[in-house]
Parts: sequence; structure tokens; C-alpha cells
Amino acid sequence: MIAALLVSVVVVTAMAGIAAADQINVFEPGTFVPGVGGAASGIAVANIQLVPGGAPVIKDLVVWNFNQPANTQHTLTTVVAPLAGGGVHGDIIVTYSEKTLPCAIPGCCIFAPGPKKWVQDMGMYSSVGPTVLESLDIAFAAAPGVIAGNNYQVQVTDNNGLPLTVQVTIVATTVPEFATIAIPAAAILGLFFFFNYRRQRRS
Repeated sequence: MIAALLVSVVVVTAMAGIAAADQINVFEPGTFVPGVGGAASGIAVANIQLVPGGAPVIKDLVVWNFNQPANTQHTLTTVVAPLAGGGVHGDIIVTYSEKTLPCAIPGCCIFAPGPKKWVQDMGMYSSVGPTVLESLDIAFAAAPGVIAGNNYQVQVTDNNGLPLTVQVTIVATTVPEFATIAIPAAAILGLFFFFNYRRQRRS
């Protein structure tokens, strides 16, 4: 049986004051809208469907309201912790890629696991100016053989900002096995040939 995985992602971001630390969250691609004076809006990620060993699903990881000057180097670290249902930290694979080209750090535009280094191109937070932001691609993938029912907590931390906690719940959705599809198809094909054969005999 092939299991398609439904990964429910609940994003919880600690808000310790706009200027106290960079804000960080995960949004649907292209939906983050900056405002003025640190205000912003967007569609936070709700559900992701993953197939074990399949292609990753890419979302926007947005960091805004910087409390450091431009050209500051950031490091994103990711911790995947299995919760109820079992599993191991390697079941969920999270990778990053910086959108900006050319990259300030060699290799920063390539998806890679582990700590992710990126360079802040925009300036600092302003209470009266437009909200400044940086957007990176964040990719979620399920390793082959991941078992349904497992729960994970994914924490993404920017060394200059607030931590982002993502709750991941894996639920199996049954996909018909090959035999379930092949047997009815073979029966229909057999009937077609049978009636075709009878028609040829009558003619």
C-alpha cells in the first residue's frame, strides 16, 4: 500500500515586541504583504501534502523587522523532534534556499540541510518607514518509509531573531493499490475483446 502523507503545519511565533528581535514565519508563496512601521500580513501555512520520498513542498520563510544593519550574516538552525506516534528526527527533511541572486555567500542559493547561512540585504526596522523583509524558500519533505500517525515539532531559529515552532502531524491517506486498479481494468478489457469476438463471428 502506498501512503500519501498529509502534513498539518501549525505555525506559532513568539511575539516579544516588534523591535526586540527579527520576526520570522512561514507563508504561502507570494502572499506576504509588508505594511508601514513593522506591520505586515500574509497567509500562514496551514496544510502540506507530502509523499514519502517525493518532491519537497516549497513555502516562503519570511524574516522582517530587522534589528541589525544591512549585510548582517544570519544563521538558520532547524531541530526536528518526534512527538506522539514515534518516528525519528530524520523523518522530516527541511531545507532552505536564499532567493536573492547573486548570492552573497557561495552556495547560499542551493537547497541544503543543516545550518543555513544567509546575508540580510535590507536595512533595520523603522517605526515610521515601510516594513523591510527578506524571503527565503523553505522546503518540507518526508523521507521514504515515514509511518502515518507520527507527530513532530520543527523549530526554526534565526540567530538574530525569534524562534519559529512548527507542529507537524502526519496522517495517511490511502491510495489504491495497483491490483485494485488493474483487476477492474482487466475485466473491462476482457469484456471488450469478448463482445468484439462475438460480433466478428456473427458477421
